[in-house]
Amino acid sequence: MSQKKSNKRKRQTSDKEYSKNDTLQSENTDVDNNYIEEDGSNKLELFDSLDDHTSKYLTMTEKKNVKEDILNFVKSKLETKQPRGDYREFLELIFIFISGNLENKIKMHPPGAMHQARWMARAIYCLKIFLFRSQYNISDLTKKAICEICVFIIKFYVKAWFTCPLPNKSPNQDLQFIKDMKLYEVFDREISRVSIQKLCNHLWYLTEEAAALSFFDDSIPLEVKRQMVKALKKKATKYPAKRLIIKPNQIDDKFIEKNIDAFITEESLKLFSRFNIDDGFLKHDPTFWESSESYINGKKIINSLKIVNDTAERAVKLMEEYNSTLTLDEEQKQFILKCVQEHRKIYPDCKKSTLQQQY
Repeated sequence: MSQKKSNKRKRQTSDKEYSKNDTLQSENTDVDNNYIEEDGSNKLELFDSLDDHTSKYLTMTEKKNVKEDILNFVKSKLETKQPRGDYREFLELIFIFISGNLENKIKMHPPGAMHQARWMARAIYCLKIFLFRSQYNISDLTKKAICEICVFIIKFYVKAWFTCPLPNKSPNQDLQFIKDMKLYEVFDREISRVSIQKLCNHLWYLTEEAAALSFFDDSIPLEVKRQMVKALKKKATKYPAKRLIIKPNQIDDKFIEKNIDAFITEESLKLFSRFNIDDGFLKHDPTFWESSESYINGKKIINSLKIVNDTAERAVKLMEEYNSTLTLDEEQKQFILKCVQEHRKIYPDCKKSTLQQQY
């Protein structure tokens, strides 16, 4: 019995020492600035080589240097407040991965929980594995696989993730993402194939009505917007689908030459009536839209839309936790949701001036 207790104490002491050493190493380790030159360097070179291959297809997001573009994007996001700590951690890891340094020292946190619903946890985990790969035994095959995932994360996932809450950019971004995935098959056919296959099930913003959100997207060239206005005269499909129905084998060279105007029809005008947006600006050339009152008001309405379920999930979770003590009736819960939503419209903040207003 005493022997078992002794062994147990030894294991506990050993675990504490390991945990302490591991924590110190995570906090004080500086990632080698030359890590890009080691393991998978050829794979990382695609940041520059991809530009030459895709130059004839890049219309809305054309950049001379993909790597520099991603770095600038990450910098801009790091300068703004992020709603979650793992968002910022994700950005910092990407910056280190590409540039090899960061102006301010950062603390390397132990890997967090792996969520089925959130892929970012896996993205953070992969980046950390690659950055600290020299500290543990890992096969060359695994290093190569991890590197491929990291490149995919940095080249495609980071921008898609941080810009997905923007309603006016969603249709064109979905289209551009598919194009990028198709072009990526030159570097990794399997990742390209699997990504396109998955994306084809999530093209809600490329329907005839939802595509009209792009009228308020400032990143779309004026010439394309002119084509979008002309496309409003096209006949709508007989039974408009709730999402674009397209098979992976239909994503070919002809498809990636399309612009967002290819998805606009007379059905697109329903978006304006649905949100009570004055479409008078469509009678003028896109050059003058920014000075049009109807366009400015319409843009405010569109940009106020919540198109991701993150905030909704948080609100429902808080509501359920609180209201479970008040009612278990589903009908009453739905009524409470509507009341809270209406109350927040009337009182958008807790300022004294707002609360003193009479309605």
